[in-house]
Amino acid sequence: MMGKPVVEKKVREERTGWRDLRFSQHHRSWGFDCPAQDVDFILIEYDHGKAVALIEYKNYKSTTSGTFLESTGHKALAELATSSKRPAFLVWYSDNFDWYIIHSLNKFAENQLLQSNYHPRFQYMDESEYVTFLYSIRGRSCPLDVKLRLQKCCRPPEEVNEVLQHISTNDAMKYLEAKGITVDINDNEIVMMPEDKVTKYDRALLHGKIDSVYLYLNPLF
Repeated sequence: MMGKPVVEKKVREERTGWRDLRFSQHHRSWGFDCPAQDVDFILIEYDHGKAVALIEYKNYKSTTSGTFLESTGHKALAELATSSKRPAFLVWYSDNFDWYIIHSLNKFAENQLLQSNYHPRFQYMDESEYVTFLYSIRGRSCPLDVKLRLQKCCRPPEEVNEVLQHISTNDAMKYLEAKGITVDINDNEIVMMPEDKVTKYDRALLHGKIDSVYLYLNPLF
C-alpha cells in the first residue's frame, strides 16, 4: 500500500502584482466629504483563519515631514482594528529587511508590545526580533529553521535616525518620560538626563526639534 504523498507547506505568493493608483485619484473627484485613503501596504496577520493584527508596512524612505502618525487614515485603521479588538501597527522596514521600527496605533497594540517586554508606543528591532514578535502575537514560538534564516544586525543609525526624526515631538517626549529620562533646554541645546540612560536613538528622536520641545515644555495654554 502506498503512503500518502508528503505535501510541503508553502506561503502563498502575491497574486495580483499590480495596484491601480488611478482609482485612488479618481475617488478624490467624488468630493471632500467622501474621503478615503490609499495605504502603502496593509497586511492582515492571521493564524488559522483568525486575524491577530492589522499592520501597515512602509519602507523607511517613504517617511515625510510632519505628524503623519496622527493622520486621519491611521486613525481609521486604528478604529477598524479596535472595533474588532485587534492590535494595529505601523511598521517601517529597511531596504534589505534587516531592521524594523514598530509603532502602535491602538491600546491593543500597546498591550501586545508590553507583553513582549517592549516599549508600548514604538520599538526598533532587527529581523530576528521582529519575526519572533510576529510569532508571539499568534501565541507561538518562532521555529528554529526560520530563526536560522533571519538577519541579526547592528541597526544602521543613519537610517534609523531618519525614521525616528519623523516621530512627533509629543510621542517622543512621552516615550522618554516613560524611560525615566528628563528633557530640558540649556544654552539653546536639548539636554537629556540621566546620561547613562540616554541612547543615540533617544537623541535622534529630538534632533533638530528644539522649538517644538520648548513648546512642549512651556505650553501656551
